[in-house]
Formats: sequence, C-alpha cells, structure tokens
Amino acid sequence: MTPRLFVWGINVPVIFIPFSIFFICCASQFYFIRRVRQMLVERHPEIWAGISKRAWFVDNAVAKFIWWRKDKRLNDPELTRVVKQGAFLYYLALFVWVIYAGLLVTGLGFAQISFDQMPAWIESLKSIFH
Repeated sequence: MTPRLFVWGINVPVIFIPFSIFFICCASQFYFIRRVRQMLVERHPEIWAGISKRAWFVDNAVAKFIWWRKDKRLNDPELTRVVKQGAFLYYLALFVWVIYAGLLVTGLGFAQISFDQMPAWIESLKSIFH
C-alpha cells in the first residue's frame, strides 16, 4: 500500500505542506511591503524620502527597512506592529524554505503519508466544506 497524505480528499506528497506555507508567506509579504510603504509615506515622509531616493527598487528598500527593523527608532506603535508581522512572515518563510529544501535533498518530501482512517476532526472539517 502506497503511503498517502489526505488533504481535502486528495492524495498529495508531503512536500506540498511546506511549499504551500512558503507560497502563502511570500504572497502575503507583498501586502505587508505595500502597507509599510503607505505608512511611511503618510506618517514619516522624511524617512520615506531617504529610502526612496537611495533605492533602485523601492520595494526592496522597504523590505530592507522591515528586515533590519528600522521602525524602532520612529516610535510609531502601529508601524511597529505591521513591521513585526511582516518580519514574522520573512522568518517563517525562511524556516519553511529550509525544511522544504531538506525534504527535497533527502527525498523524504516525495514520500506520501497514509491515514488508515481519517481522524474525526478531519471528517468534521469535510462536513463544513460540503
């Protein structure tokens, strides 16, 4: 019997889980970069002018602003909250990417996990979506 992973009734390789998390993190970062950029333009135009003047690609400059946590010295709690959320996504994406790469290199990601019986909570989730 071939081992399988059951996701909404579909058999998928194990590597699908870290890839999905990584993809969601990367896609979500576009929102956070846009949000931080808007907040810098509206609340801290002098910082924004400095960032945008020196950068070839503005989004990369905003990503660097998030990565290095340069928001701390601005004393703006809402900006800090958004930057922390964006930074968390960066760290999570990096962590999951390392797991994904490890699964690829070792070949474990292509194995499939099977459930002899679907756990009761998965059955209850299936009833919600049907």
